[in-house]
Amino acid sequence: READKWFSRFVRISNCLVVDDEPYCKDIITGKFYHAKHIDCGHYISRANMDTRYDIDNCWPQNRSSNRFRGEADKAKFRKNLVREIGEERVQRLEQMKNTEKSGAQELKALAGYFKFKTNEYLNNNGIKKWW
Repeated sequence: READKWFSRFVRISNCLVVDDEPYCKDIITGKFYHAKHIDCGHYISRANMDTRYDIDNCWPQNRSSNRFRGEADKAKFRKNLVREIGEERVQRLEQMKNTEKSGAQELKALAGYFKFKTNEYLNNNGIKKWW
């Protein structure tokens, strides 16, 4: 749970535009901007797949409606826009990595610590206010 929380914050903060010290994220599906507190960390390959769950290429700011209720319906748009962002080769790498292995508690704790550090570092270096 901690790893998910900090990873999600890092994905949003590292993909934001700052306006008046407030973070706004571009939705991978529509291209519209939302305040970071009103957008999710969307996964192209389902977060059930542990090999890609915490992969930066796989995760992008995504509007809540699309992420929570239209996930599979918006999959083609996600892929199209992901190719535009990172290229076909990196998208295919993600698609080839799919599996359902579980991560251990130690690995998740280490991931949480790493992304907590990176998130706070990014906030401090860019003068962005926390939204949580």
